[in-house]
Amino acid sequence: MSNIMPNADFELVHAILVIENKQLRVRKMLVDNAQESVVGLFRARVARDLFNIRAQQLLRAPRMSRLIEAFDVEKPEDARLFLPSQYQSIQQQELRLQTLGHAEYILRAGYAKNQLQSLRVLIRVFKTQKASMHVNAVGGMQLWQFRVTMAKTAKLIRATAEVYERHRSALLTLGLPANNQALQPLRRAHLSGGLPIF
Repeated sequence: MSNIMPNADFELVHAILVIENKQLRVRKMLVDNAQESVVGLFRARVARDLFNIRAQQLLRAPRMSRLIEAFDVEKPEDARLFLPSQYQSIQQQELRLQTLGHAEYILRAGYAKNQLQSLRVLIRVFKTQKASMHVNAVGGMQLWQFRVTMAKTAKLIRATAEVYERHRSALLTLGLPANNQALQPLRRAHLSGGLPIF
């Protein structure tokens, strides 16, 4: 039986989720064709964090030693993170990851709700921008500026929705009922403002 306090489990899972976000950032940089030197810098940080976190994971869950493999330091954004949500319930029990799974569930549920709140705000902003464009846009240049601003907001809405869905998907593996009313799947109508965010 582990004598590590539950707070340590939350800290460990939080640190892994931070790495998950960093991996996603590197992938986005690659899609956006960021400068190679900048990508290299971020990759080095992710690789360093992965080395550190894996040592902590093995201390916390020694049974994972047979699963945790080396990762490509040139592409650390593709490395597995070995979170409880990446395993079915039976495997979590075999690896003694239940308390880590509980910590991940609580953290991801909070993060998912934060993303929903951000979506509500962004959608209100988008609607306001759209209404303002119809009332205030005079001439082609102003119309173009409104459209550029709205496109940026729409991009933020999509990115926020993707983060929400990532957390929700992990939560489903960790035991979230598929019909949970607070954390439902998002539809296109939600993102366009046609349906209210639950």
